[in-house]
Amino acid sequence: MRVLWTSPHCRPDWLDRLGEESQGGQSVVMNKLPHALTRGDPGVRVDIFTRLQDSDPHAADCKSLDGNPRVRLIRLSCGPTDRYVPKEFLYGEPIAEFVEHILAFAARDGLHYDLLHGHYADGWEVVTSLKARWPHHPPTLLTTHSLGRRKRRDALERGEGTMEELDHRYNFPVRIASEERSLAAVDRILPLSTPEAEFLATYYEAVPPGDSRVTVIPNGIDLADFPPASPGTRFRIRSSLDVADSEFLLVVPSRVDPRKGQENILRALVEARPALASHSSCPELVLSPSTSLRINSVEGQSRRACPEQSRRRVRLLLLAWPEPPTDYAIRLRQLTTEQGLDDCVLTHPPVPHEHMPGYFAAADGIALPSQEYFSIVMLEAMLLECPLIASIHGGSRDVITDGANGFLVDHNDVAQLAQAVVRLVEMDETARRDMGRQARRTILGGYTWDQIARRLLTIYRGLAHSLKGGNV
Repeated sequence: MRVLWTSPHCRPDWLDRLGEESQGGQSVVMNKLPHALTRGDPGVRVDIFTRLQDSDPHAADCKSLDGNPRVRLIRLSCGPTDRYVPKEFLYGEPIAEFVEHILAFAARDGLHYDLLHGHYADGWEVVTSLKARWPHHPPTLLTTHSLGRRKRRDALERGEGTMEELDHRYNFPVRIASEERSLAAVDRILPLSTPEAEFLATYYEAVPPGDSRVTVIPNGIDLADFPPASPGTRFRIRSSLDVADSEFLLVVPSRVDPRKGQENILRALVEARPALASHSSCPELVLSPSTSLRINSVEGQSRRACPEQSRRRVRLLLLAWPEPPTDYAIRLRQLTTEQGLDDCVLTHPPVPHEHMPGYFAAADGIALPSQEYFSIVMLEAMLLECPLIASIHGGSRDVITDGANGFLVDHNDVAQLAQAVVRLVEMDETARRDMGRQARRTILGGYTWDQIARRLLTIYRGLAHSLKGGNV
């Protein structure tokens, strides 16, 4: 079975550059899941088509991905190659050009694709165009990763701009029209979570309630990529951050972006301050309001001491801090100072993916205060037994049972988020460890890439059989 995968903007071989523009969880999916598919069925071949950029340090027209001969990465032109084009503006002529290059590539090499799998809306437009052009009309599947209507609604709720400003910035009218066309044309629709499936049925005309084409296929995790940190790692990293063992370290392991909710977690710390301080004999150690200190960085900290520490002081670490700081990062700095959080907020530059287990080991808790379609970071934290706070509006609802293997909140409700922070900090060590162990059991029970690949292979085989009248 030969399967075509595509998302023009995605770079599955850039996992060393996660956190950069358009380099997030989708890149991990498009790297890890094809490998798992070929492990699950050695007869499967996956060709991943993405756009070519002259500045791409990994540029090659065609290569095996990570040395796997059954997974190829093929770069072809999709719009200008001499400059970066945001993914929001690839629809139309750039994607039409990309489709022509794929058709020519397949014709040149005599390739026949049994299935077409598009990721994100740009990949959807590609595969539905290819389906219409190839005489055998191969079955097509879409994985969501993001939805234009939902992204626009969320941005409006966050106050990122007016409808007109957002439509200009993200090209939403063109993207949403493309999504509706693609959703109407495909054979299977694979949202990452139940909330996403519900959103499709409610807000997209092409997906009526109860649509039999819809099957939730979540993201997964590679156990080999996230082994437990070696002994001493927790102490080493906390020392580098100047965080004492007696302090509670809450980590937000997301790129600094309005969609990731760092502003809400800062406001939640302010909201939680009275509850946390009321349990401390040394209030300055618990979210102390101080305007004399600047926001901390790992290069230098200002620390206060108190001989009595009946309560763990809370420190917040914001990973993937951009340098130079973006407008949003500057706003976070200002908010931190205005609210007197300077001496409890730390920032850190982006961390290579392979180093993340160490930062999870250093953390006492993880916060994901944003609406994720299906967060791979959530899976990573749970695998490494980190108690976490996540949004009930995202894919976490399918994975987390509130109070058992994590906490679920409305991430836009600062009061709820603050209550969750207090609950997490107030848990005794045994209860927190039990929560972490339950989280790991959840991931091992159904969220490894090999388990996800088996579910997807069942869909592939059924789709190929039902639409082609036989086995592939």
